[in-house]
Amino acid sequence: MSNEDDKVDMKQEQIKSDEGSVRSSIRFEPYSIIIQFFLVISLLSALLYFIPQALDDRATNDWTKTEAIVKSSEQISGDDYNWAKIEYEYTVNDKKYSSDQVTPFLNRYEGSKSLSVTNYVWKYPKGAKITAWYNPYNPEMAVLEPGLEMMSILPVVLFSFSSFVFLLLLWDAIKRHKLHKLIVSGDKTAVKKFVEKNKKIDVQFRSIFYLLEQNDDEILQLVLHFENRYKYRTLTNYFIYHEDQKNADRFHVYFDSIPESSMVKFLACSLKKGIRGLSTIVLVFFTIMILLGIYYSISSYAQLTAASEWPETTGEILSIQRIKDYESDYKYLKIKYEFSIKEKKYISDKKHAPGSGMSFLFNWKNDGEFEKRMVVASKQTVYYNPQNPNESYLVKANPREAFVLGFMVFTIFTFGIIYFYRTWRLFNKSKPGNVDHIN
Repeated sequence: MSNEDDKVDMKQEQIKSDEGSVRSSIRFEPYSIIIQFFLVISLLSALLYFIPQALDDRATNDWTKTEAIVKSSEQISGDDYNWAKIEYEYTVNDKKYSSDQVTPFLNRYEGSKSLSVTNYVWKYPKGAKITAWYNPYNPEMAVLEPGLEMMSILPVVLFSFSSFVFLLLLWDAIKRHKLHKLIVSGDKTAVKKFVEKNKKIDVQFRSIFYLLEQNDDEILQLVLHFENRYKYRTLTNYFIYHEDQKNADRFHVYFDSIPESSMVKFLACSLKKGIRGLSTIVLVFFTIMILLGIYYSISSYAQLTAASEWPETTGEILSIQRIKDYESDYKYLKIKYEFSIKEKKYISDKKHAPGSGMSFLFNWKNDGEFEKRMVVASKQTVYYNPQNPNESYLVKANPREAFVLGFMVFTIFTFGIIYFYRTWRLFNKSKPGNVDHIN
């Protein structure tokens, strides 16, 4: 098949796709407000559910500190869950209490898939004397690690952002519905005032088709002021599909009358339209991810550079655990070691330097050479922070590891650029089908 045949087939597929898009939109538009209204209500309800929980988590910082003893410590795993079960006992006013709450979030949702729960089992072994925080107004409530967690903040951030976006979309849908009502009423003065007041409002497909049926070109000219090349192309192809040359020619002229915009103008216009459509939502997401990635890349590089200059000493491996990932056959090492600085002993389980972008890879899949060297009672080199010896690690820090995160940022950025370039091309360059071939 020749390239020309391929182009014809692609053009026909585009025409068919655009025709289906118009039909689907016309069916959906009368119910768009109802659907988006209930979606906004659902998002706000979820937000109102998570905000009090986040505030309760934050309040644990003010709880009273006491000494506790770990009665049991185990990791409970199943086909679709993996969580820590740590029971501890503490005394308040000569009365003993017990709890299994590690953090305000952990164990709130039993069945968490986070493999980090294994850290708590290792951190709080059976029989250890630990510090617990209890609610002075209700001593039966206690945690081992108080404060607000990322797992509590994340739902609040996500639902806040989603609620904001869909509120804007709902408001836009209400205005487009109001414009449709004015169009159906036939009040040209009211339509003109509304259009002048809401210059960026996008008219619905059903409004356009209503005006075409009424042969009301005067109001049609009023509402077809928006610079939406994509919509004009879709309408052109719809009428080509239905062999309506008159209207196909009309919207093809509208399409050609709108100048192609630059990438900057396209993105700016998209933002000005009230975060309308998936393109701008994705833009915001990628922008946030890229900025966070750049920040953490720089931060990781600074941390690794500092850690690479820490002095070294000799430590002893106390214990080694090989913990299986319940979702795969991989096992990762959990190593506890001891070292002395100025005749004071320190115990740690940190393998990698602060800011190591490769640490998560070692947690999922063992490094063969490193595993062979790790033997209980063996002597190993330990790197420690001279300002705070509690901070230590076993694997020599390499600042270049920060480029792993930098590469991830570059990948996300590249994907975002490709996505928006393709969207921009569709917005500006995607020509309607050839109207000369209708008959």
